[in-house]
Amino acid sequence: ITGPDASSYSIPQGQDFCMPGQTIQVNSSCSLTVAFYALASGPGLKNATLELMDDNGINTGTTDVALSGTSITGTLSADQNSLDFGPVVINQGNSNQQRVTITNGLSASVIVNNVQITGPDASSFNVQNNNCQSTLGTNNTCQIYIQFQPNSSGTQNAQLEINNDGTTNPLFVSLTG
Repeated sequence: ITGPDASSYSIPQGQDFCMPGQTIQVNSSCSLTVAFYALASGPGLKNATLELMDDNGINTGTTDVALSGTSITGTLSADQNSLDFGPVVINQGNSNQQRVTITNGLSASVIVNNVQITGPDASSFNVQNNNCQSTLGTNNTCQIYIQFQPNSSGTQNAQLEINNDGTTNPLFVSLTG
């Protein structure tokens, strides 16, 4: 298998019945199975070529079979695009936890690779509970709970970053306190 997206295809072990050196008689055939790995290199159209080489000494040549497949992935969204924790006194406790619900659409599953807080005041916010660290099936949800614990006075800003293999990667939720 050759071509720009060859890594998206393979011949599974034990599924190639066209063995090298095998003679295929007139009006006979052999078969093999080609597997498509949809997300081997991200979503989109994947093209490759299956090359079958004939070296019988009489009609030496190559027969090419075009391989084409489209890999899809889901789309994550958040039930809100920002969380405002309001005022919290420094060194006198934490804010109440706030929840963000992440939803996957109807097209395909999404793998959530990492959930983190980034930005200038990331150390003032904490992920308290995260049940989104897995594969999120179609039309499913998961929740992430965030808490604000300020390190200094003044407005603190950061963002919740959800890294995934979906079409909205990364997904961001703004955080303020």
